[in-house]
Amino acid sequence: MAESQQDPGADKAFIADLEQERDTFRTIHHTLESEQAALARGDVDRLVQISKSKMAQFVTLGQLAEKRNRYLAARGLASDVDGMERWLSQQPGVSTARALWNELLASAQEARILNEANGASIGVKMQHNQQALSMLQQAANQAALYDPSGRPAAHRTGRPLDKA
Repeated sequence: MAESQQDPGADKAFIADLEQERDTFRTIHHTLESEQAALARGDVDRLVQISKSKMAQFVTLGQLAEKRNRYLAARGLASDVDGMERWLSQQPGVSTARALWNELLASAQEARILNEANGASIGVKMQHNQQALSMLQQAANQAALYDPSGRPAAHRTGRPLDKA
């Protein structure tokens, strides 16, 4: 008999953790949508707030995944998708746990896609900012427009007309 069948309380707690993990992925999805909107508006202040929230959510996800992996490992299962699939195959009434796991995987996939899209958008914005900064730096490195006496610098290159 599998150990998980000997400890239904642990299984219930595990299912509750899976629900929390799925719900956290859903929350992250909403956060990423807010991030996408803030990126489109160029709302830097909102992006800073979202970044802090997103990091806390990812920490929570990491903790839940670690907890799931420990649960599986304690039952002699791999700490990965294959281990989870094996655990599901050992469960009576697998439909509820299977549906929850599938929802979790789908939510994770949606969040990953949205996070990648936001990352690409940030990359494009950073590239544009870098190009603008480079142009400003080039302009600043060119000769000054005026010399210390206030005359246009372009006139300093040759002999002044009044001295010719």
